[in-house]
Amino acid sequence: MDLVLLLVLIIIIAFFYKDFKNVVYFLGIVEIFFRLIHFFGDHLKVPELNQIINKYIPSSLIDILAKYSSGLLYDLLLWLLFICFVFFEVHLIRYFFKRN
Repeated sequence: MDLVLLLVLIIIIAFFYKDFKNVVYFLGIVEIFFRLIHFFGDHLKVPELNQIINKYIPSSLIDILAKYSSGLLYDLLLWLLFICFVFFEVHLIRYFFKRN
């Protein structure tokens, strides 16, 4: 279900914004969100909340890819995600230096 939801959101972002940059930003936002939620759950020291977070929220986009693919397809998807993260980093660096 998480893969379907992620794909639908990516398609919606791509359709409305019609720019690859916005899809890259969306993937970066989702990745950071997953990691923040898991950090919060791990360090809050509430076992029930941590169990719910671990059960229903993936810890990263890589975990979603690993859950639904394997082999060559998994490697290809990982490299595509890596390229998206490189673009995300480049856009963040450009934005940082434009603002200063």
